[in-house]
Amino acid sequence: MFAHSLGLEPMVRRGHIQTISDLESLIRGTLHHTVIPADGVALLNAHGAARTDDLDQIAAIDRRLFLMKAAPELRQASQQHGRRLIAETEHYTNNATLAAYRASVNARIVAGMGPVALGVISARSEEHTSEL
Repeated sequence: MFAHSLGLEPMVRRGHIQTISDLESLIRGTLHHTVIPADGVALLNAHGAARTDDLDQIAAIDRRLFLMKAAPELRQASQQHGRRLIAETEHYTNNATLAAYRASVNARIVAGMGPVALGVISARSEEHTSEL
């Protein structure tokens, strides 16, 4: 979820971020206005939809989050994160819902946004934690 600097470097160069307090304010604002209401909500909803095997809802959540990321760099970072999570975990779970989501991502039917992927993976992996 944190694969992008959010423009920190230019803010420092331009003098907008000069102190630890300024940096803390940026991080708090990002968490409060972006991560929690967008990524956090998508993750929780994807987790719930995966627990009930609702692939249509998972796809809808993925598409909504993709559209909420206005900056192309943020969309791409989230997609890269999601696709990497899916690739790294595919050998540890054999759940049909996760397999179907993975197939949709690989076929580019859905974007594979990072928080959605994490929600689906964590929901479907709970069944297999004793095997790890």
